[in-house]
Amino acid sequence: MASPATLDGRAVAALDGLPVDWRHKAMPPRTWGQRAADVVALGLRLSDLPTPLLTLSRDAMAHNEQVMTSWRRAHALDLAPHGKTTMAPQLWRTQLESGAWAITLANTAQLAVARAFGLSRAIVANAVISPLALRWIAEQLAADPDFELFVWG
Repeated sequence: MASPATLDGRAVAALDGLPVDWRHKAMPPRTWGQRAADVVALGLRLSDLPTPLLTLSRDAMAHNEQVMTSWRRAHALDLAPHGKTTMAPQLWRTQLESGAWAITLANTAQLAVARAFGLSRAIVANAVISPLALRWIAEQLAADPDFELFVWG
């Protein structure tokens, strides 16, 4: 099994200090202007939030992560979970800390988000044919010799 990819933990942690505002879907106006970490500390109830809304159970996620890590190790597999589904660097960090080999993304825009958080290894699960996107990818690879990228063709 290969070593897991890495992510810039400081960049991910900095998300907690960003203010929540009207651009953040499902955040009620009373949270606008507060740091994300402070909003979490409010202990909002589901009934305090507008719908539609997706919620995650911390306990269920920890259990699933442990099961996947055990299964991956028992079968000597490397996994590249779908970061494109969540687009949440905080979840990517957890997956990478559990041994994910890479994060899978859908397109160059999503790859740009991952690179902003220092992702060291990614899969783009689509062909990249735009000359502008290819040029940007070449620049990323040239600027960071530790960055690895795999693209479906």
